[in-house]
Amino acid sequence: MTSARDLRTIGDILIVDDQPENLQLLSDTLSRQSYELRRVLSGQLAIQVAQFDPPDLILLDIRMPGMDGYEVCRQLKANEQTQDIPIIFLSALDDPIDKVKAFDAGGADYVSKPFQIPEVLARVRHQLQIRQLRAQAEEQQQQLLEKAQALETANQELEFFSSSASHDLTAPLRGLQSLSEVLIEDYGDRLDEIGQTYLHRIRSTAIEMDLLLKTLLDYSRMSRTEFSVGPVSLQTVVDNTLHALRSNIESSGASIEVQPNLPVVVGFSLILERMAINLLNNALKYVEPGNSPRVYIGAEKNQQTVRWFFQDNGIGINEEDQARIFKPFERLHGRESYPGTGFGLAIVQRGIVRLGGCCGVDSTVGEGSRFWIELPAS
Repeated sequence: MTSARDLRTIGDILIVDDQPENLQLLSDTLSRQSYELRRVLSGQLAIQVAQFDPPDLILLDIRMPGMDGYEVCRQLKANEQTQDIPIIFLSALDDPIDKVKAFDAGGADYVSKPFQIPEVLARVRHQLQIRQLRAQAEEQQQQLLEKAQALETANQELEFFSSSASHDLTAPLRGLQSLSEVLIEDYGDRLDEIGQTYLHRIRSTAIEMDLLLKTLLDYSRMSRTEFSVGPVSLQTVVDNTLHALRSNIESSGASIEVQPNLPVVVGFSLILERMAINLLNNALKYVEPGNSPRVYIGAEKNQQTVRWFFQDNGIGINEEDQARIFKPFERLHGRESYPGTGFGLAIVQRGIVRLGGCCGVDSTVGEGSRFWIELPAS
């Protein structure tokens, strides 16, 4: 466990030895390194001191009356408050069995007496550095935990906002739209041309706001929806998309060609269908006036991935703008020319990131674009 001492530089050492001359030698040596030192002459006292105010490191003799160093170490390691304190054994016992017993008891290092000062200093520095790094890691972990908790709170607030937006905000907008339509139908002929224009603008603004709100909610849900990935047939996804957009396709006079037997990928069908709807809607919308959209939906499969693409005959995109279009609210054209919310491709980008894939576009101005999504092959 990290103590308050971990918030500053590590360097508090407890020396445990029943020989005063050994304590004095170690104290003189370590004090010159600017360490904080405490000294005790018995194992029992060492346990009491360590539990009351845990040091950063303990230098522990093995042969002591009453309680030897092995037992001191075992008791310290059994206590949650002191179990993480590194212990360096200092002993005249130089048999390999004694060293094994020291490490079995929980010791971090072992120095044989008579010890060499440079060796002791090196081993002390090494253990304190480990202690410092561990304290920093624990502090960073705590900071990450706090950030995760803050994000969880923010997500809960976002969930509340989304729920509120989906109910409390959309209802008034739809009411405004319905009322404006009733006014146009029942009372439009009583208004002059300017009044009719204003009324139609109210209706179109309500429709536009409702669409933007739905798009914002889609974008928000794309990052919060819980799902499990698995095999998904792109053929099924495309069939469902064409069915969902049938009226848009018919009204635009579009020609849609689909590659036979599209492959299976690893993904989540609802997210893939949402992305396909957005990509196909873009292909239907961004064409030169007077042109009928032509779209080819296909896929290129290699050993590990599938690149699923939507090839259109639209207006195309400048190379310098191709990275921008996947960001929220990015629009390359005015609403008068090509209506929309500026969120369609942002939803595609967020969805594919959640599925662990990538997306992009290859485009030439005046010739068309190929939007692609790359996913793991199943």
